[in-house]
Amino acid sequence: MTPSSRRATLGTLIATAALAAAPTLPAAAAPSAHAAGASKVTGTLRITPGTFAGGKPNGSWFRMALPSGTAYFSNPGSTATDKTYTLLAPGTAGGLVLGTYQGGATFDASGNSQAGAIIKPTPFAGILFGVATLKQEPASSPASAAPSATLKGTRLSVRLAALTAAWNKLFFNQGAPKPGKSSPVATGTLNRRTKAYTLDWKSTIVGGPFNGFTGVWHLQGTLKGKVA
Repeated sequence: MTPSSRRATLGTLIATAALAAAPTLPAAAAPSAHAAGASKVTGTLRITPGTFAGGKPNGSWFRMALPSGTAYFSNPGSTATDKTYTLLAPGTAGGLVLGTYQGGATFDASGNSQAGAIIKPTPFAGILFGVATLKQEPASSPASAAPSATLKGTRLSVRLAALTAAWNKLFFNQGAPKPGKSSPVATGTLNRRTKAYTLDWKSTIVGGPFNGFTGVWHLQGTLKGKVA
């Protein structure tokens, strides 16, 4: 596919995205800093691959909400029956490594992301997208700390300001909180005994062809690490 045909296809997809009806987005989680008395979590949040069966997603996935907040973008490259879900698979590192940056946010000549440490680069609107954690995005946001996590009871809180999606030679911060802001963080659950976790967050896209859309993320899997 030539660059001009990809742009035309993308324009058509965006123009028709409102047809992908979906329920209104749930309210954002209340702001949550790393609470006093919480235990530090270290290691890798390993990602369980996403699947789709019985009309529901399982494992890890990504959706992109339209600016209206009442519909989702339909990704023709999704392997799910419901194309508004993009199923995620673990990358070469197995998932999100806490306490460090996972870069590799480069592209091939066609704009396909080669950021493959956290997730395996995945088709999105005809182009592969990947995810990296960057101290500073190219020519954009302020510097961000490496991901960190705490646990209080079963409530998992993860600071993901450095998380960046790389697609079509563009970078879109998908952090929680956004760089330079204090809240909200990504939240979920972690079972201290089994190390099974879930993690959810939303992050508005700024700039590029999807400006004003919102990334809706759900990761789940197992912690390969420890809780202090």
